[in-house]
Amino acid sequence: MRRDGIVAVIPEDDFPSEIGFDVAERCMLGRGDVELVFINVESWGSATEFGGFYMDKRIAPKLRVLVNYAYHPLYGFSRSYLSNAYLTFMAVYGHVYAYGGAGGCSFPTASKVILKLARRYKEWKVIGKEIFIR
Repeated sequence: MRRDGIVAVIPEDDFPSEIGFDVAERCMLGRGDVELVFINVESWGSATEFGGFYMDKRIAPKLRVLVNYAYHPLYGFSRSYLSNAYLTFMAVYGHVYAYGGAGGCSFPTASKVILKLARRYKEWKVIGKEIFIR
């Protein structure tokens, strides 16, 4: 998918299933030309992927983790193993973002978080980091 000059790859949709998503994902996401990797942890499968990605030194610095605010280590009240892993990742890499859901929640949706971060990253790359960081 391409939007605003940003190319998004969804492994389940873009890779043939014969290859195996996990093998193809690791190869692709570890490449130098992949700059940002977003993962929305909303199932046990994506939680397992997060566990693998945040331990991979090629992928972890690029990783932007989206977590429902109820499980976010700063905003939520969960004391689970996974919330603890988010806190550690946030302390080391600083990229764990809360998103909301229905019911008048004040947090943005996961899609809005991804688009906002990807657009700013693109602006930072094009215009230059000197303008944004002072």
